[in-house]
Amino acid sequence: MELTTKGTTVFILVEDDGPGFSGARPDNTKSLGYKLIGSLLGQHRGTSTVLQGPGGRVLVRLE
Repeated sequence: MELTTKGTTVFILVEDDGPGFSGARPDNTKSLGYKLIGSLLGQHRGTSTVLQGPGGRVLVRLE
């Protein structure tokens, strides 16, 4: 995990060496985990982006 800031924006990069994501879109899934993350991001004017690469990689941006 890596945390950086730019002004008042916080970026959190979370990555692991697992199999990655299966192409599921967080905004179009029945996964309770994705729904919870979406709700929390909405409360903090945040976004998440699934990144390509080895393993699973997600960039979270909080305003």
